[in-house]
Amino acid sequence: MLEALEIFKQYHNITKGDNPKVFRKGSEQLVNDKIMGTPLYFLNYNAKKPFLKHQQLHNKGMYLCDYEEALLRHNFYKWLWQFKKKQAIYMCFDGDISINHKPSKSSVYIQVDKNFKGMLDIIDYDVLP
Repeated sequence: MLEALEIFKQYHNITKGDNPKVFRKGSEQLVNDKIMGTPLYFLNYNAKKPFLKHQQLHNKGMYLCDYEEALLRHNFYKWLWQFKKKQAIYMCFDGDISINHKPSKSSVYIQVDKNFKGMLDIIDYDVLP
């Protein structure tokens, strides 16, 4: 997933214009004079199911990121919404996007699904040589 976020960050302009909600409710903290929080997108965490809580090795706490990373995740989530359900997306490392056919270059393969609740799930992901 980090590879796809890095490709998206390099080749898409990210603006902070409308200040969208990018952190989970009540997760914002001030750490080293920076606002940090748990990102709203692409993190499996449910407060009612503590066994799904993302653990870090060094402090056994929640995953915290800064506003820029959370905004990047938000924009990547919105960008993935333009693709059809169960469509194969190939993101090449030079910024090219290929839909439903594997390119000859090394790429990141993503397949998304839109469920009945209106949420987007990444059902398959792989880095191809």
